[in-house]
Amino acid sequence: MIIACMIINSVGSTVPPVFIFPRTRLHGSLMLGVPPGNMGLVTSPHSSWITGPIFLKVLECMKKHTRSSKDHIILLMDNHESHCTLDSIHYARENGITLVTFPPNCSHQLQPLM
Repeated sequence: MIIACMIINSVGSTVPPVFIFPRTRLHGSLMLGVPPGNMGLVTSPHSSWITGPIFLKVLECMKKHTRSSKDHIILLMDNHESHCTLDSIHYARENGITLVTFPPNCSHQLQPLM
């Protein structure tokens, strides 16, 4: 299973997606044909779940494509343990990203993009 981490703002603009592959190495053929700016990451051969270090790279990608250092932004997300690592929280705080997490098991009820 390939995971696509999508970031969308309230007016419909998007940050290029980050694709997470269940591999040990990222082969160039995995990213053939994707638009410029998309990022490919790997976790392990057994899973494509987002881990703490992977989420930190997603935050770095988001900072690169937004003006979070100049204009503070709010990131609404579920409260999965990979999003709540100390490194991610420090990185977000230092780069103008305010992390707001939903209570467990209710992102399907809140539907923040509706």
